Order: sequence, then C-alpha cells, then structure tokens
Amino acid sequence: MRVNEELDDAIAGLDKQLDDKLKKQEHDYLKGYSMYVKQKEQDLRKIIAELNKNNEGNTAKEERICALKNTIKRMNDEQIRSE
Repeated sequence: MRVNEELDDAIAGLDKQLDDKLKKQEHDYLKGYSMYVKQKEQDLRKIIAELNKNNEGNTAKEERICALKNTIKRMNDEQIRSE
C-alpha cells in the first residue's frame, strides 16, 4: 500500500510539473503571438497611411471627372433636342 501511495504522489508531482510547464509555454506563445500581431498592425497602419497620402488628390480628380461627364451628357442632350 505504501508503494502505491508513493507512486501516486510521484505521479501527482509529475502531473503538476507538466501542467506548470504547459502553462508557461502557453503564456510565452501567446505573448510572442501578441507581439507579432501588434507589429503587423503597425505595418498595416503604415501602409494604409501611405496609400491615403498617395490617394488624397484622387477625390478631387474624381469629382472633376464626374462634373465633366455631366457637362458632356448635358451638351449631348441639348444637341439631341436641338436637332
């Protein structure tokens, strides 16, 4: 009976050690993954800021193009009516 108790204690001790090691590995993995995700977020924000800077003049250009298209359409409509 005493041998069984010693074995049970040894197994419980090993089980606790294994559980502690797994918790530490999980913590370290999640910490590393969190750092990786934060770095990628910064990279994406930088890329988005660069794209916004490159495209900031496009809105005005698009508005000008729409205005010109409307003018052409209006002129075409007037020409059709006058014929």
